[in-house]
Amino acid sequence: MRTAFAALPLLFASGCEPPPATGDEFALLRRKMVLEQLTASGREIKNPRVLEVIGAVPRHEFVPASGQRFAYSDEPLPIGYGQTISQPFIVAFMTEQLDPKPTGRILEIGTGSGYQAAILSCLVAEVYAIEIIEPLARRAEANLKRCSVEQPAPEARATAWYGRALSSLRPLIAGGWCQGVC
Repeated sequence: MRTAFAALPLLFASGCEPPPATGDEFALLRRKMVLEQLTASGREIKNPRVLEVIGAVPRHEFVPASGQRFAYSDEPLPIGYGQTISQPFIVAFMTEQLDPKPTGRILEIGTGSGYQAAILSCLVAEVYAIEIIEPLARRAEANLKRCSVEQPAPEARATAWYGRALSSLRPLIAGGWCQGVC
């Protein structure tokens, strides 16, 4: 299986892209990801809230278009600027280890694409995400806005920031994200 994914960077670089998947295909891939990568023997993510949220949040919306077909593979994927979106199992494992509570607040440092912030915003009251690479922070903002709904739940909030020093942080997003997704 590793051999197949070793070819991913070559596919991205070659311009050889499979046809885009549909929303239904992505939903099936998310369900398969949860069953085969997160709850399988040896992995065994057990927190039902974590599994529900990861099965609902559209990971493909948080990777560049050229990698969306591979968004639910068990591998980290490049998101630009030498950064990656963590593989789904790592996101699920870290989230489960946090044991997020609905009243919790979380600070995420290095938000990247915004995927982890989106997951967390469905599980806790507030998420504060910081990204030092401004283009990634802007992309995270766009990803979260694109996936949001018009009337978010007041208890589900994510705020992202970018900047090099606390005194220069500028807000990127504020408000709810996951109403209707989780």
